[in-house]
Amino acid sequence: MWDMDLGRVKEFAKNEELEAVLTELNGLLSKVQQEVNREYDRPKYPVIFVVGCPRSGTTLLMQWFASLGLFAYPTNLSSRFYCAPYVGARVQQALVEYDFRQEVFGGANTLSFESQLGKTKGSLEPNEFWYFWRRFFNFGEIQVLHEEQLKQTDTKRFLSEIGSFEAVFDKPVAMKALILNWHLPFLNSLFDKVLFLYIKRNPAYNAQSILLSRKKFFNSYKRWYSFKPSQYVELIKKEPFYQVAGQVYYTNKAVEEGLRDMSSERVLEVEYRQFCNSPRRVFDQVVEHFAQMDFKQGWKYEGVSKFNITDRTRIPHHEFDRIVRAYEDISGETVEV
Repeated sequence: MWDMDLGRVKEFAKNEELEAVLTELNGLLSKVQQEVNREYDRPKYPVIFVVGCPRSGTTLLMQWFASLGLFAYPTNLSSRFYCAPYVGARVQQALVEYDFRQEVFGGANTLSFESQLGKTKGSLEPNEFWYFWRRFFNFGEIQVLHEEQLKQTDTKRFLSEIGSFEAVFDKPVAMKALILNWHLPFLNSLFDKVLFLYIKRNPAYNAQSILLSRKKFFNSYKRWYSFKPSQYVELIKKEPFYQVAGQVYYTNKAVEEGLRDMSSERVLEVEYRQFCNSPRRVFDQVVEHFAQMDFKQGWKYEGVSKFNITDRTRIPHHEFDRIVRAYEDISGETVEV
């Protein structure tokens, strides 16, 4: 069991009854998905993978993609079918999209821009879909795999299942890929057309958000929250303020190293504040990158004009200063706040 599953506060604890039902259901449907996979080789449209550090704005970015109505994405409903994405997408259509008389959910399927530690509420809200990713990538305590482990990945099935999910909606797929932050070149090698959207936030506020997530998720600053870089074995020996600063620095460093040698049309770096101030600009950049991949659509932007920026000091100033000093010590950079 992944150790982040242990010690959760009640609000974020897993429901064992639900886990048992989903395990049984997905075991049964996995065979159906295998039959479906014969019809799909890989996605035909560009796939968007959102990457970056936890608590950097990745959930808001996915909610924004969902709100545009132009992309297929894992929802809270479809993601429950993590061994059968095609079936999950079809179930979603039957229960939500084609429920014209609102007999199932009563029409309560509106999208919002609210979340709790990456978790959203609502059948059509975006989901992180980590259960799907973990079927293909067998991570241990940290999210770094050896070359031999990557070679054992069933990439054919991975591509087929994303392709089948895309086919249901006939839209480009957008999904989080933070779990593979340390293996982006490998992920890049699998796709004919792909866009890595890397969102980056001011490191001090990013680290502060991770620290507060620890408190909310475990009721303690001392428990590690979210993905672990390879430097985890050294960071865990430090105080929490140093740990979260290191988590931000080393995660972003891994992402940037992974993206460095990719062709420019496959990489889009977005600064959190700039995204909040002008989502329209990011939309235009995505459209431009897609055009470079020969995927041209007459899309018009009909999304929100801006989002509230949440960068502010939310812990005692002496604690925030410790985060800043730790980050500057690790990175050798000056943090502007």
